[in-house]
Amino acid sequence: MTGIWMNNSDTIDQVRSTALIYIAKRRLTGFELKEKLKKKGYSQRLCEETVAYFTDMGYINDFDYAERFIMDAVSLKQHGTMRIERDLASRGIEKDVISKAIESLEIDNLETLRQLVAANCRSLDLSNIKDRNRLFGFLVRKGFRYDEINVVLRERE
Repeated sequence: MTGIWMNNSDTIDQVRSTALIYIAKRRLTGFELKEKLKKKGYSQRLCEETVAYFTDMGYINDFDYAERFIMDAVSLKQHGTMRIERDLASRGIEKDVISKAIESLEIDNLETLRQLVAANCRSLDLSNIKDRNRLFGFLVRKGFRYDEINVVLRERE
């Protein structure tokens, strides 16, 4: 039924059906799913109930999402933990979940950083301050901390 005659069970079924379509397309965090449902015009309460339902069913798992995201970000994009934390937070994942996921994967930021520096040093002269600053800025944007970058650059001197 549609219109004002729609009862609550019809609405929750519609919200769940819509959510299932979104989940089938790609992995989502609870926050992302809730935002998509709200954009569709569903009430805050129905959106939260639907996210809770799919979380209980195992279709939404922010910790698993964070772990997979981190593995891809490190291995494919060579991002540092600061960038990863920022990207996951923008997807609505809580800081404690992000921290636990990073700890569980035992990411070696310095090794990733060494690989990036080695790949980029071929075309740059680190004794030239302009090239050094360019590399430093690139590495900061990739999500590495200043102290980590300084350690790796000192190793190359």
